[in-house]
Amino acid sequence: MKRSVIVGIDPGVTYGIAVLDMEGKLVHLSSKKHVKRSDIVKVVSGIGRPIIIATDVRPPPKTIESIARNFRCKLWYPKKSLSSKEKVKLTKKFENKIEDVHERDALAAALKSYGYHHSIIKKIQNVARKANLGKKQYNELI
Repeated sequence: MKRSVIVGIDPGVTYGIAVLDMEGKLVHLSSKKHVKRSDIVKVVSGIGRPIIIATDVRPPPKTIESIARNFRCKLWYPKKSLSSKEKVKLTKKFENKIEDVHERDALAAALKSYGYHHSIIKKIQNVARKANLGKKQYNELI
């Protein structure tokens, strides 16, 4: 079974994709122009099984809603769109890995979503640890 991941996506002419594992570690960051939705699905599927697709704007773009439906996972977006200042602050420790604003926006969305869901993820991890569940069973919990 593939590992569970949180995916931040910045759609547009240039798509940004950021993928975090369940520990909040960055496992993928990229951007590319003129990408089809199916290409994004392939990239993400090759990395893991998304439990959350995140965006940095409210309301979420229709393409992001569609991608979340495609993966049958939760769509997360902030109560109000993230400001540029907040995105820079969220992504500061990754600034040497970020090549453009699309990657920054996708990473900010993933990080903000991870922060929002962090406590429930930790509870699930603790239950899995106490029950001596392996990675496969843990991934099935999430």
